[in-house]
Amino acid sequence: MTKNLFFIAAMLLSILSYAQDIKVKKGEIQVNGKSVAKIEKKNKEYAISDLSGNELFTAIITNETPLDNYATKTWLQLKANNGIVREVSIEERGSFTLSNERNVSQILLLNASSLFPNQVSEAAVNDFLQTEDRSISTAEDLVIEEFKRINNIEDSIASANKLVINPNGFIHANNQKIGYILRKSKSDGATGSSISYHILDMNKIEVASVNFSSSTTQNAYYGFKVITYDGKSAEINRASYTSEKIDADDLAKRTVRKLYANGYTLGDMKSLMQITMAEKNEALQQEWQEKNDLAKLNSKNIYEVPGYVIESNETKKEGLITVEFEAITTQIDKNMADLTKYGSSVMLKIDEKNTFFKAKDGIKFCAGERCFLGTSGSEDGGTGNSSGSQLGVFGESLFFEIQAEHNENYVLNYVKNPDYYYLKIKNQLKKAVYLGDRATFGTKKVDKIKKIFDEYLSCSAMSFEAYDTKTKEGLVQVINDYSTKCTK
Repeated sequence: MTKNLFFIAAMLLSILSYAQDIKVKKGEIQVNGKSVAKIEKKNKEYAISDLSGNELFTAIITNETPLDNYATKTWLQLKANNGIVREVSIEERGSFTLSNERNVSQILLLNASSLFPNQVSEAAVNDFLQTEDRSISTAEDLVIEEFKRINNIEDSIASANKLVINPNGFIHANNQKIGYILRKSKSDGATGSSISYHILDMNKIEVASVNFSSSTTQNAYYGFKVITYDGKSAEINRASYTSEKIDADDLAKRTVRKLYANGYTLGDMKSLMQITMAEKNEALQQEWQEKNDLAKLNSKNIYEVPGYVIESNETKKEGLITVEFEAITTQIDKNMADLTKYGSSVMLKIDEKNTFFKAKDGIKFCAGERCFLGTSGSEDGGTGNSSGSQLGVFGESLFFEIQAEHNENYVLNYVKNPDYYYLKIKNQLKKAVYLGDRATFGTKKVDKIKKIFDEYLSCSAMSFEAYDTKTKEGLVQVINDYSTKCTK
């Protein structure tokens, strides 16, 4: 249905992409009411004359090539009195009309406007038609002749192997049944039916399929493409859907012949398909692994870095540290959902044994030169610092990176958004506080931040106004002063 809507929209756009009022009255082409040339039908062509009746050239809309092929596109062919031919690409078609003369006139003026500087003139025509140009039809011939060559090869192979389809959709080669072709159809309402052919081997395993329409116009617009079980595809050219009887349909025959000529010979293909799919899956797994390794390398996560964990009882355990702060799979595939909680646990690997530690337990760990502390962030709405879990609204604990430390008082930030700094003092065992101005909606007022500062530190010897609580340097001064002014 989406294809149908797209096709109809494309037709409407081509109709509406017209600005000038071009008409034909009494054999004269008029633009916005002004006559610019005369037009007269002669056989299949249209003779264009100046307003005095002097014939200057002929015009025809055609898809016939010099090699008598018929292309899937049309162009404007102009012929001078001396026999010189120039082909013009049709970029604009004008408004809808049932008049052939008006249709030719619109296409002529919209796509070869230099012929009409005002009125058509012999000088303008001679300038436009100085040299032969059949580049459009020549290019079409090259493509069509190549299609013919390929189809002839396929036909020769089919003939040599007696490849046929019977009325029941059975496919035979060399007088033996080798597979099936099934037809499926679904009505699309006013636009016709969506049809598909499914080609099966003798095990009734699908080898290939092709989707198309009962509408000749849509088939001409979209073409035909056969898709094979191993993900390959091939255009089916110089073929048409000609009959609901599968043994008489040109498209069905061409599809089967193309498959057979390209090695999809049906019969018992189960083993070959299993091998092919296994190779494909292996290639996909390797590609995924390469993408995964690259994503890990470019991520904010830490993977098996030598370090240690200090438990709440001050026990120190050394090993390889792994902690993830962001999803890897969603970097590879943006459409992949990920419900994992990040930044709330760390894995320590010792002698191939993995042990997990939770941020909620106040764990401290170091990986290389970087150290982290498990705590809960508070007053940090709007920073985006969470594990991605819905529990984040209840103040979940995360591992924050230690930026400065003095007497078990810390300046922290979170790897996910490191520009926001937190204060964590020893007396506040369960939480760190964000003292910046970001809020869930807008920004915090200074009075609000001061209130949070005073309540969190609970130390009258320290004045909020003396510190820049949005910066690392400002918070370092806070923990230094707190250690000397507020602790006993």
